[in-house]
Amino acid sequence: EFLKIGVGARAFGMGQAQTAIANDATASYWNPAGMVHKDRILYPEVAMMHASYFANVAAFNYLGFAMPVDSAGDRYFGVSVVRLGVDDIVNSLNFQEPDGTFNYDKLQSFSTTQLATTFSYGAKIYGVEGLSAGANVKIIYQAIGQFANAWGFGLDLGLRYEKGNFMSALMLSDITNTFNAW
Repeated sequence: EFLKIGVGARAFGMGQAQTAIANDATASYWNPAGMVHKDRILYPEVAMMHASYFANVAAFNYLGFAMPVDSAGDRYFGVSVVRLGVDDIVNSLNFQEPDGTFNYDKLQSFSTTQLATTFSYGAKIYGVEGLSAGANVKIIYQAIGQFANAWGFGLDLGLRYEKGNFMSALMLSDITNTFNAW
């Protein structure tokens, strides 16, 4: 669910309507086929975002990178990292002594983290002018302090078509249901 929050100020300002129009380093998040665009990414690009949620209790961070793979601008590679975390949660499980007194030295803290690393590839489809396709491979890590952790993976597929001022796109997110093993 943390991957549905969205990234980029432009996306939030447009109600997250980015599937067809994202064409920068955030395209690997919204639709990897968007990295291939007529006003394409000519040089390596980096996008960053930080947002605080729930009165600064939760932190959402995004770092994205995209670059052309070939000089013709027909193939692109991207990497992005998304983290949603709550840090410094007080663990008071061993706080009370058997005699009923409180031992403040036994107070500890832990963090809960949801982390996704996404590797993206987008390419022009030859034979159909303006059509591009892309794929994301996601590696997910979730942790609740020292109590539990999980690893998972997911796959996204995207298409994008552009002709003149017309743009259309299709993004199939989590086609593998992002399997997690706790």
